[in-house]
Amino acid sequence: MKTNGIIALAAAVLVAASAGCWYLDREFVTDEQVLAVTDPYEFVAVADGTYNDGVLTISVQTNAPDGALFDIYAQHPDAEEIYQGELTVEKGVGTTEVEIPEGMSTQYLTTYAVMDMAKQTGITRYGTYGEKMVGDRCMTMDGVYTVGVSFESYVAYPSEEEMDAALEEEFPMRIDYVLQMYSRVLQDIQPGEGDDWSNMTIVFTEDAIAAWDEFTPELQDQYYTMFESIVKTYKKVPEDATVQITFVDGQGNVMAQNY
Repeated sequence: MKTNGIIALAAAVLVAASAGCWYLDREFVTDEQVLAVTDPYEFVAVADGTYNDGVLTISVQTNAPDGALFDIYAQHPDAEEIYQGELTVEKGVGTTEVEIPEGMSTQYLTTYAVMDMAKQTGITRYGTYGEKMVGDRCMTMDGVYTVGVSFESYVAYPSEEEMDAALEEEFPMRIDYVLQMYSRVLQDIQPGEGDDWSNMTIVFTEDAIAAWDEFTPELQDQYYTMFESIVKTYKKVPEDATVQITFVDGQGNVMAQNY
């Protein structure tokens, strides 16, 4: 039996299952990532926010020096416009408000902050052009000046309550989407007893089991990550929860586990 197609399809599941959802694979960060940095030249910033009555309130926590100017960007998936603002940080914190119209669909607003060295006044720590700035979130946009970009934040719109209701409604459709689109690989996705999504069982098809030797540990890890991301994104388990995942064949025989 030729199994190459199954393996390729298995890899495609990981991409397409994520692409079909606008709030999948969100990256949650906290000020711990700011506090953990001890190198003064390593730039780090975290944006966070809340939305209420047409106003997005954005806060930035950073290790950038006092007086650092940040441009703020926010976008709703349905809107072509990118909403903008700016703030100046003092003692590692800055806050501003950005007006975003009401009446759009229930989604997450994507927000982030940018510290552009071309716009700074009196900030000498990173050098004239930012040439001393280091970190995973730094880049040179024009070949001269360095910019530092915060971790993205995802803000519920128009409210946490409406966002939670949308997630609850969407979740079974997300599971059905994955199963229907990739039925050659996945037979079922099951929670544990009592609808416990922190203890998941993933049933693979006969075709997938026949090619199991080619499911490398790296590919299995990608599956674990995807399924964990789904249940955490849809708030079926807390963000800090441990999700135990078991891969089985159609008869319930265990093929692999992440615990």
